[in-house]
Amino acid sequence: TYKNEVTGLRGGQEVVTLYDVSNAADSNINGSIAAVLGESFPMLRGNDWLRDDQGRVIINASTGLPSANPVQQNLGKVTPDYTVGFSNNFNYKGIGLAFTMDYRSGGKIFSETIFNMTWSGHLEETADYNRNLGFIYPNSVINTGTSSAPVFVTNSNVRTGAGYGTNGAITYFGNLAQLGAHNAIDATAFKVREISLSYTLESKYTKKLGINSLKFSLNARNPFIILASSNKNYTDPEASSYIDYSTTNASRRPSTAVNTSGAASGFSQVSQYPSTKTYGFAINVGF
Repeated sequence: TYKNEVTGLRGGQEVVTLYDVSNAADSNINGSIAAVLGESFPMLRGNDWLRDDQGRVIINASTGLPSANPVQQNLGKVTPDYTVGFSNNFNYKGIGLAFTMDYRSGGKIFSETIFNMTWSGHLEETADYNRNLGFIYPNSVINTGTSSAPVFVTNSNVRTGAGYGTNGAITYFGNLAQLGAHNAIDATAFKVREISLSYTLESKYTKKLGINSLKFSLNARNPFIILASSNKNYTDPEASSYIDYSTTNASRRPSTAVNTSGAASGFSQVSQYPSTKTYGFAINVGF
């Protein structure tokens, strides 16, 4: 584990944008990777819904839609709070078990997969409510006062995302797709990198077979990965932003790849292969 802090920026600036996520190919996410004075480095920044001083989302009483705050804010640091690795090798009466695993806790990452699934209506959340009726936005308020003198009261009857018109589901999810906070997810992950199980035949049996040793083993690489609850297999937190948007086979056209800057750490795009799982079986005979 380690902790860093930006203690100064050139020209007395408070925020320096290292990578503008909205300028990436196929992305309209209002977000950026930045150096922020007094914060950890690098930092995810992006916009969120307009909220009252209690953090409740403000719903437009006429349209039923929340409004996006254009001002970017800190959404979380890219680096994990800590990482833990564990590897060992156990043997008992010829049975061997070896493994390598690690756990990273915390950190945030932008996922372009969420962006594309949101505006196109493929998110799990789009099936959680009746689109004809809409839904009451959780922890939301409406303004019963004026714009200059707002009075916020708990929203209990103004529905969001009803129907498919101007103020319906399509508009809501289109606005939500571009929201920086919506696309920033927890990068926590537990991974089993490698695991193997073996059995070595006792020498008294191998002698009868006319050999010195006999060992059977099963092995697997990347067999398990457990992600944070907010990351529903959208992306691997260790994914790179290195993509080639000119083809769906990103790894085969490196000459036209884009977004290869190291400053894009904390942004995972589409057109990337997941970690490959491999399984193997071996028989080792010694003479």
